[in-house]
This record gives sequence, C-alpha cells and structure tokens, in this order.
Amino acid sequence: MKHDDTLMSDTELDRILSLATKPEIPADALARVRQAAEAQANVVSFTPRAARSSPARWLAGLPLAASLMFGLYLGANPDVVEVLPSFAQNLLLSEEDEAISGIEDVEAFAEEEQS
Repeated sequence: MKHDDTLMSDTELDRILSLATKPEIPADALARVRQAAEAQANVVSFTPRAARSSPARWLAGLPLAASLMFGLYLGANPDVVEVLPSFAQNLLLSEEDEAISGIEDVEAFAEEEQS
C-alpha cells in the first residue's frame, strides 16, 4: 500500500483512532468550571430603547418604490414602445432575430479571455 503524507483512508484513520485512549476527567472538573464561570460573570443590563420611526428611513425607500411602480407601469402598458427612446424603439421593432440581451457579448468576451 502506497502511503502519502497528505492522504489517509478511512480504515487507516479508524486504526489510528482506535489506539487513542479516553482521557480521565477529574471528579471535580464540573464544579471548577461552574466556579470559574460564576467568578467571571459580569452581567450589565441595558434598558431597551423605544422604537423610533424616522422620516429618513421612509425617504430612503422612495426612489426604490418609484422605480418599482414605473417598472409595473411599463410592464402593464401595451404602448410601452412610445415611451422608450428612439434607439430602443428601433431595436424592439426590428424584424431581425438579433439578440438584445447582451449575453452573447459577455460570452464572446469570456471566450476571448480564456484563449
């Protein structure tokens, strides 16, 4: 059997662990742990603060809510093409099977980086 310093099979590990002995725990070990924990106990109680509602929290969420509502409006509007800029209108209304997602560009870039 070939032995490598970094690899060990389960049976080899079990054989090594079977040679180990179980350490003896002193009878007063639990009492000493409890005594040390009680000696180091330094509990400081804090009074809970009342929850405050800050207008700044609501103002921070307004742009997110506005963009969500605008996205819902554009998704529900059948005449969304009229709202878009002219280059986007031409791209959407073209009859070509050209992908407009940009994923192909990313894949091509990744393939160029790998070669």
